[in-house]
Formats: sequence, structure tokens, C-alpha cells
Amino acid sequence: PRPPRHPPGTKTWTHAVRGPAEVGVVRAGGVRYRWSARRGERARRWGPGNARAGRAFDAMRGTGALRIMVLLGVLRAAARGLPRGAAAARPVLSVPGWPKGRGSTVVCHAGAGSGVLQSNSTAAAAAVALEARPGGAVSDAAFAAASVQKPERDPREFEAVVLENGLRVLLISDPEADMAAASVNVAVGHFGDPWHMPGLAHFHEHMLFLGTKDFPEEGHYERYLAESGGGSNAWTGTEDTNYYFHASEASFPGALEMFSAFFRSPLLSEDATEREMKAVDSEHKNNLPADQWRGFQLLKSLADPSHELAKFGTGHYETLTSRAAGEEPGPDVEARLDPRVVDACFPKQGRDAVAELKAFNARHYHAKNLKLAVVSRRPLKEMKGLVEQHFSAVPAEPPAELKATNAAANGFFPFAERLARRVDVVPVREMRRVEILYPAPPVPGWRESHVYRLFSHVLGHEGSHSLHAALRRKGWARSFSAGYALSIQDCIAFKVSAELTKEGEAHLDEVIDLMFRWVARARELDVATLGRIYEEEQTLNQMSFDWTERSAPEDVASGVANNLEYYPPDLVLLRPRVAAFFDEAGAKKIQAGLAPEHAVLVVTRKPSGAGAEDASAAAAEEEEKRRVFPLEIPLKQVISMLATVL
Repeated sequence: PRPPRHPPGTKTWTHAVRGPAEVGVVRAGGVRYRWSARRGERARRWGPGNARAGRAFDAMRGTGALRIMVLLGVLRAAARGLPRGAAAARPVLSVPGWPKGRGSTVVCHAGAGSGVLQSNSTAAAAAVALEARPGGAVSDAAFAAASVQKPERDPREFEAVVLENGLRVLLISDPEADMAAASVNVAVGHFGDPWHMPGLAHFHEHMLFLGTKDFPEEGHYERYLAESGGGSNAWTGTEDTNYYFHASEASFPGALEMFSAFFRSPLLSEDATEREMKAVDSEHKNNLPADQWRGFQLLKSLADPSHELAKFGTGHYETLTSRAAGEEPGPDVEARLDPRVVDACFPKQGRDAVAELKAFNARHYHAKNLKLAVVSRRPLKEMKGLVEQHFSAVPAEPPAELKATNAAANGFFPFAERLARRVDVVPVREMRRVEILYPAPPVPGWRESHVYRLFSHVLGHEGSHSLHAALRRKGWARSFSAGYALSIQDCIAFKVSAELTKEGEAHLDEVIDLMFRWVARARELDVATLGRIYEEEQTLNQMSFDWTERSAPEDVASGVANNLEYYPPDLVLLRPRVAAFFDEAGAKKIQAGLAPEHAVLVVTRKPSGAGAEDASAAAAEEEEKRRVFPLEIPLKQVISMLATVL
């Protein structure tokens, strides 16, 4: 049991609907159209027979028939094998500017008696996941046949491979690489943590480095890489976890074998769990005085508490062992949950960490949830042989009893009715910053159109007539920027931010007013102007792609493995850099969302006036306490680490 994804009172659910089986959901009178009951709109239509189709839709919308048809369509899609998504034959909806082969989004009204859509079904989660990760919509045959688009002067050779267990791999033979590297991206991050154990995904990432069944000696993998001049690392994000390493060409086969054991034979030793929990706890304590981490946790705390965004991703000793004091689910969540659900999701008793780790691993770490990228000077044929030898034993799918809980899609906007607010933050370090965030549901196809990047350029431009230049001339700001504050499948929070001087802090209200006015000007830009800016940006981006500078092999491998989740292999290099089309409808949607009533204003500065010195002194004292934190490491391991360094 877990808290419901759609709290009572929510009026809409968003599902990506695809394929011939769903045509009946959005077709009447032979016409396809897009509609939204949330705004009370009549159907937006393309094709003949509009009036007849509109009447049919209005009649259907007043009954439960449409909801049932949507649900049936999603279930049929899952039956056809959607879990990370098979390619649809054609889109159900016609949306201007949307690439062929993609579906669109239907927002369906959920009135009384529609609780069936609230169930945490794999089908609904799979449909949402496919919209968020279009890279998974490519069939195995299309993946393996893809030809990677690369800069004309790029000497590298590429080959996409699908192993028998379903693992998708992109091989990169680089004759100029100074090291070999590999990376695995796992399509689960801390959003996949069970509600009763925050930090499990991060803890699991740590545990994989502490030995495998094939190589049980702790530290052997790191020593082997260090001896060849290489190294390894990993990160746990909201929706992905990424592992990568680099090594010399001579050591690469052995390093790849040890790396593959992370995913085919993890040890997850009970002997190491207590010590690694304390290492995670130390990392958490080290993050406490870091303003960047504090700001991210603040943003998460503003979200709906029943959305995965509200989870605490790093974890610490208490969250990984037993419920800590004060870690109640919160009155707004608990009030709408059955007491039995609260007890199951927030247990007071201790936890079996090893059992939780093994269940998490079995549920998420299987071939169809992984993407592998390999970089080496070796020929593609030799690289393919190494990958098949070491990664073919990775489990193809999770056990049957765990499949139903494999997806962690929410399917609702986490900031609904939580906008139009101001938050004042007292930082640990000296800082003067004003941020305006505009959280909104993502524009469909934004990764292909780069429509948010367009507004990042418009608002963050540093020309003589820009806000950046005006603030600098007045001596009020050191810098000004625009871009993402958050990017997840249910939400993108666009942000404009200014780092202020002391003079700027003295004119804080004027700075805030100027920032809102600057955003308002971006809202007023017409389509022709935005299109011209888009074309200019496209030219520059294409030039940047054609003359791409070389990156370290491990950075290439990590980036490509992660991008395979969101792009087909032929576009994995090109599309993150160069947009596919100008999304006029998406631009208008973003402009509508840049209104003050959709904003969250965050002002970060040290307090002033009475009591400010005491508050600053207390903050400095707290920071100093956090600087020194206990890290319990056995003496034998310390000696081993020193020997490696020497």
C-alpha cells in the first residue's frame, strides 16, 4: 500500500493515448480532435464533419463512457507491450508541429464514480512513462537498424545493438580516444523509493560498489581501475541513476566484466549495509550547510505531498532504518489516507535493509530498464563481443510478482493550487538572490522542439537592451540567468534568477518589479519574432554541433546512456543540441504560463535589522558544526585507500 497518486478533489488526469485501439476515444464522425474537459472547451477539430463530431463528443462527455474508453485504450496499449513502449502505428491525435509517429495527450475529466482511474495500474503508468521517455518508443528492430547522425568531421563509428535479454546498447569506436569507458543508465531514481524508506535508490547505488558475487572483495574494482589510471562514479537523480567508469584500453575488458557484475550479480552484503548507511548519513550531513541542496529540498517541500517530487531523495540513517521523530506523513496527506495505509507506508518498526535492497534491485535493475553506452578504440565487432559476453546474463525482466509496481509515474501536476506565493530564505553563506519560478506541466515534445531553451535565450540574453545589462548598469546585479530549475515528467519549472549586489538588495522591490516586467515582455512576443529567434538559434546550434569539441570518454558514455532514455539512437547526438521544429503551440503555452499568478517568488538573503547579527552568528556556528561529521571506516579499509592513493 502507498499514498494515492491522485488525491480526492483532483479533477483531471493526464494519459498519453496511442495506437489504433484508442481511435474510438477521440474520434466521432470520422474526425480526430484534441479536447480538454478541464477548461470546458469544445473539441478542437481537424477535418470535415465538425458540427456532427462536436455534438457526439458533447454527448459522450456527459457520461462515463468516455472515461471507460480511455481506460480500455490504456489497458489495450499495455497488452500490446507498452512497458517501456513499443512504437505506435500512428498518432491518435493530430497536433500541429508534433513529429510523426508520436502520440499526443488527452486530458480526461474524472467526475463521480471514476475512481477506477485512480488505481496505481501498470497500464496508466506505462502510458505516462512513454510520453516522458520517447526513446523507449523505438522498437528493438528500429533501434538495432539506426544510423547515428554525427558531425561530418567526426571520425567515430557507431553501432546500436539489442542483446537477447532486451538490453539496448550503443557502441562507439573512437580512434582518437585516450581511454576506454562505459556507462549504464537505469530508468529509476529516488522517485522510485518506497514511501516508507526515503533514500533507498541512493543507498542502493552506494551498495553496488561494495562487491558483487563474482568479485566479492570490497575495493577490488576501484583498485583495478586506479592501477590503470582510471576511475568510476555514479549519480542518483529524480528519475534516473547513472553509473560510469573509464580505464586504459589494456584494462578495459577486465573493468567491463567487473562493471557488468553490478547488474547481473550484485552482492548487497548484509555486512556492509550498516557501514554504508552511515556513509549515506555522512553525505546527508555534509549537504545540510550547502545552500544548493537546501534550495532543492525547499522546492520539493512546496510540491503536493502525495507526489514523488515531495520525497527526500538523499536519505539518512534514520530514513533507512526506522521512522525518525517528526517524519510523519503530514496532516494533509494523513487526513485522506486510511490508517492501515499510513501504518504500511510509514512503519514505526525497524526495516530489513537487505530485503528492501534486493526487492528494489529485482524490481528496477533488469535489462529492459537499462541503457548501455561503450566508448573504446577497439573495432565495433570486438566491442560487441565483449558486451554480449558480459551483459547477456543481466535479468531480462523483473519477477512476475514485482512487475505491477515497476513504474513510478505520477500522472498529475505536483504544484496544482500551490503557486502565486513568495518564499523568503535565510541562506547559510552570504548570498543575495531573487528567483522567479514558473512550474507547469511539460509541453509535449519539448525535448525535440527545445521550446524552453528558446525562452531561456530570450530572457537570459545579455545584449545592451536586456534586463541583464540594465541591472549591471545600475550596479544592482552581478549576474542574471534563465533556464530550468526542475525537469521531471510531470513538471518543468522555468526560472529567472538574479544574483544581487548590496546595492541591489537595497532596491529589492524595484529589482523584483523589473524582473516581472521583463518576463511580461517575453509573454507579449509575437510568433513571427519567436520564429526569427528560433531560426537564429538553430543556425548557431547547428554550427556548434558540426564543430563539437571532444569530451572525455566517460562523459560521452554517461551522456549517451542517459540520452538513450529520451531519444532514439539515430538522434542521440544531434537532437540534444539541435531542435527538430519550431513549436508555435508550445511557445504560446509557455507564454501563458509565465503569468504572475503562476509564479513562485523566492528571495534569498541574510536577515537585516534587529537580531540579524545573532541570526548570522547562529547560522555560522551551525555551519561549523556541520563541517565536522563522523565517518566510521574500518582501519583496514583506510590503509587500503591510502595504499591506493600512494
